[in-house]
Amino acid sequence: MMTGNATFREQVLEFWSWFPRVAPLLAEHIESGAGLETLPFNFADEIRSKIGGLAWMFGFNKAISRFSLTVTGEGQKARQLLSQFWLSQAIEIPDWEFYCARQPSPPESLASLEIDIGGNTVDAESLMIFTEVDDKANAVNIKAWHPAFEPIPEDARFQILFLMLDEALGEYGTQTKLGEIQFSEEQDSIPLARLQDYLKNLWLNKGWEEISPLESYAGYRADSTVGFERADTVAGHTCVPQIVLPFLESKGCLDENPIENSGAEFLFVQIKGDALKSDDPLSNRNQIEEEIARRLSGAGYVVGAATGAENMYIDLIIFDGERSKAAIEEALLTHHLDGQFELKPFA
Repeated sequence: MMTGNATFREQVLEFWSWFPRVAPLLAEHIESGAGLETLPFNFADEIRSKIGGLAWMFGFNKAISRFSLTVTGEGQKARQLLSQFWLSQAIEIPDWEFYCARQPSPPESLASLEIDIGGNTVDAESLMIFTEVDDKANAVNIKAWHPAFEPIPEDARFQILFLMLDEALGEYGTQTKLGEIQFSEEQDSIPLARLQDYLKNLWLNKGWEEISPLESYAGYRADSTVGFERADTVAGHTCVPQIVLPFLESKGCLDENPIENSGAEFLFVQIKGDALKSDDPLSNRNQIEEEIARRLSGAGYVVGAATGAENMYIDLIIFDGERSKAAIEEALLTHHLDGQFELKPFA
């Protein structure tokens, strides 16, 4: 079992060394219906120590005797970056498939899906979805309703609805294809089971591109000030707004770190603005981002960047601790930025 000091990359490499050895035994247990507690080792503890504490689930397709393991960030983009890296290191194992996000359920499974809360049962066949196309956002706004929603508090409704939407559309489908989500009984609604086909045909007819939520960036603006880390930020873009925006709003601190104790880290490079001696400093920064990505070689990702009144910023997630930091510093030094940058944590 990995120690608590292992980097996320070290954990993942240990996972892909360990899992092929236990996969045949796991397949026997899954196919027979035996519980994992009957295994001669504590599988839950073993896997958690090798995937940074991410969530996981098994699947089994009886028709073709194929097994699957999904490691998921549970809809949190910050954690989905970890599950994506985990999948990028996967190796071929006979009769197994691996996913980094929950997949849509087949129609026959969705038809029998039910969730019970407080004696109220919400089933997929009676869950009705009203759709409204948002051409500007390349998304579909929905209004959902089920008779059992009436006595259920709104927070619990959303919890149930998102579980069922993930079953119907998959984790990424829910994130990338849906816009506003409300509760209301409307005419011309369709059953949840038909939503996936509706969206598939809509995207085809509109010619919209299907992208991973991890490739989707949001722009933001800020009022430049002083007194805390990145206080001079004016504008930026990020694929993890739940990291960058709370950091700025809380004046340079992150109250909740979704990847804490995972072995991965969110960092940013602060570059002195006058260090980018170029007629086009943004282009210069883009070249630095590309060099960092090249030297990290998959052991981290550039997840955004920002411009400040005094500094430039490049945002990163790293998976290999000091080795990743060394690669970042080497990239910066190739651009003659010695003494002109600092590497800082989102903390």
